[in-house]
Amino acid sequence: MKTIQDHIDAAYPTGNQRDAGFLREQDYQGCADLDASYARKWLEDRGYEVIANGDLGTNGIAVTKCGWNLSTNGFVYYDPHAALRHVAELQERQGA
Repeated sequence: MKTIQDHIDAAYPTGNQRDAGFLREQDYQGCADLDASYARKWLEDRGYEVIANGDLGTNGIAVTKCGWNLSTNGFVYYDPHAALRHVAELQERQGA
């Protein structure tokens, strides 16, 4: 099974991107929804534990326990600190 990094490497074969980039269209259906339910399922189908997903106002985001962030537009990046910020913002938006 491909990891997220495998998908990034396939989308950016020159190696210019490291731990971030847009997933290729054949690998990910960008802008499928607003609340990142599709992104959540995409990640879970690949074995990642998703701790939150939702609409941030400008786009949706799904966040994994290990620190990957996948936007509804297909941009994926590894940043555990951003993941924590996104989870807090999503909880605030949902009134949790």
